[in-house]
Amino acid sequence: MSSMLDSDIVVKVNNISKIYKLYKKPFDRVKEAFHPLKKKYHKRFYALDNVSFELRRGEALGIIGRNGNGKSTLLKIIAKVLTPTSGNIVTKGKVSAILELTSNLKPEMTGRENIIYNLKLQGFNSKKDIAIKSKEIEEFAEIGDFIEQPVKLYSSGMRSRLGFGIATSTEPDILILDEVLAVGDFNFQQKCLAKINSMRDKISMIFVSHSMNSVRLFCDNVMVLEKGKKAFYGKAEDGIKYYLEQEEKKKLELKKKEIKQEIKPFYGDIFHNKDKITDILYYWADDKLNKIDKCSTFDNINVVIKFKLLYSPKKLIIGIPIWNENGNFITGISTDMKNFKIKKLNNNNEYQVICKFKNIFNPNKYISIISIYDGAEALCRLLNNELTVINTDRRYFGFISLEHEWKNNIEKKTSKKFKFNDILLNVDSNDPGGLQYDSKSSYEELNSKLYLDIKKRYNPDIVIDIGANYGFTGLVFKKIFNKAKIILVEPSPKLTKFIKTNFEMNQINVNDYEIIQAICAEKSNIDRYFSLNPKASQDNRVIGENENWKQILCSTISCNDIISRNQGSFYFIKIDTQGYEKMVLEGCYKFLNESNNWIIKTEFAPYWLKSQGTEPKDFLKLLIDKYNVSEIPTRTKYKDSFHEILKNKLKLDEIEDFIKYTENHNKNKRGWCDLLITPKTLIK
Repeated sequence: MSSMLDSDIVVKVNNISKIYKLYKKPFDRVKEAFHPLKKKYHKRFYALDNVSFELRRGEALGIIGRNGNGKSTLLKIIAKVLTPTSGNIVTKGKVSAILELTSNLKPEMTGRENIIYNLKLQGFNSKKDIAIKSKEIEEFAEIGDFIEQPVKLYSSGMRSRLGFGIATSTEPDILILDEVLAVGDFNFQQKCLAKINSMRDKISMIFVSHSMNSVRLFCDNVMVLEKGKKAFYGKAEDGIKYYLEQEEKKKLELKKKEIKQEIKPFYGDIFHNKDKITDILYYWADDKLNKIDKCSTFDNINVVIKFKLLYSPKKLIIGIPIWNENGNFITGISTDMKNFKIKKLNNNNEYQVICKFKNIFNPNKYISIISIYDGAEALCRLLNNELTVINTDRRYFGFISLEHEWKNNIEKKTSKKFKFNDILLNVDSNDPGGLQYDSKSSYEELNSKLYLDIKKRYNPDIVIDIGANYGFTGLVFKKIFNKAKIILVEPSPKLTKFIKTNFEMNQINVNDYEIIQAICAEKSNIDRYFSLNPKASQDNRVIGENENWKQILCSTISCNDIISRNQGSFYFIKIDTQGYEKMVLEGCYKFLNESNNWIIKTEFAPYWLKSQGTEPKDFLKLLIDKYNVSEIPTRTKYKDSFHEILKNKLKLDEIEDFIKYTENHNKNKRGWCDLLITPKTLIK
């Protein structure tokens, strides 16, 4: 039979079925056997129904499924303990099956006698070989002097250790394990795991377990059995995911059938003072603020809360306690934990608050309450929609998973720290672009008339730094516009880490800034490649200069979306994206065209615009048609005031000359300048 197999296949299961006859009464068997018309008194039960698969040399196959779905029956058929009703099995090599750890032990015989008896059954005849193997088994079992006592006197743990030691005393070609790790204490389970691991590279294995972690660790492929049928066959991770998803569906169906008892819920009373608060809306949301009821661990999620007050509050506080479905209190968050002041959305006493966080909850269902208070007075306490955290492709423990990173060794420090005025900055010491900060004797934004004027006139409370690089300009903005929230957009993962370090090093409150790792573009949530210049980070751009630039896949975000999540009274937006400015502004037009409480400072570099697919002349014409556009002269000093700069607005008939003038600022026509863009009717 074995000659029928390919050289790489050690087990071939062909359309195996195992059918049992089920009778309502024992006597029905007799009635059926002697009935003159061959009447059937039984029902056919398919323990296995037309199951096929192949096991290859060196492969470990996990078989999972609920109890009663045919796992043990299949193993017994492969081990030739049972005979199939139909189909056939072909095996190549020696098969060893551990179906029940203690089934090979004789209770009246001593431990030593059991070892010798089983070794002889396995083909050991030499006294020397038996003595060597007996010693190995005794050392594994660790039962000491009890080895000379009858097995019937052993504890269950001692019997399990002895049984496993005997069963694995020889290395078969095919090892069959049925729930071996479900018995014994932790130390015994670890010994079993170590033994299996030592054999793993030399044998093929069929492994049945209810422990998904064990299946994930040991198995290459997984077969899922459902009611005796093969429901899934494939990679271990995919099989586990399929099985857990099916289990979750079954739990939901069972829960629907359960009769709910009317008891006081663990989350407490529900309350709503309709005389003081109305139009309350609240829900879990994704990054686009769309309502969700499911997410995965480590997803970025939001809680959106909207309401209207019928009076003027003194001290608004929003709190959100969170439980899992079993009533375990997991955590709670509130606005006063962050000293967050809740502001009105408009003059109609309407409010909108968004709480954003990375979900660290492990798979479960989570129940939350939206509590809104005015000081100690409760305005409402309402039940939020249930959030289900799904995650079937990773191991998890406890209620939460901390975001973490493992490293094999300590990385060499490649950063350089320096100080400019009272700003500390950490940069990559191998990055010429980063080292340029250290070579400057002055920096254009510091103490400039332009920014002091903007602060005096408008005092922006939201500053968006698009193309934030190491975050130095963002730190300068924080020094100047000290009450503003700084939003830093940077696609490079390495640079965003430096930004975080630099803001922490300068002791900037975490509530006063936000770092977004994304390409700022015309639309959000588009996967787009971003190119990293190996010679200077400041020249990173979407379309790289040559093929040697490393590309990373990065998501996009529009300026409109950034602004919608950060409500302010006046916005200052800085854009420096190496020629990608047109796409950045396309994602901002909705806000720019509907409001007049903003100022933009953007780089204008004709060479880089062309490299990113933008015609400078058309781009400049579009800006001048819609807005006031002025050059910021003498970039290195910013000596001119805001009022003086606004006087020199660019005109349509000056575009071509202005482009030539800008190109000639640098060699090879790679010159650039800064533009100041304002609404036609800038807010007073």
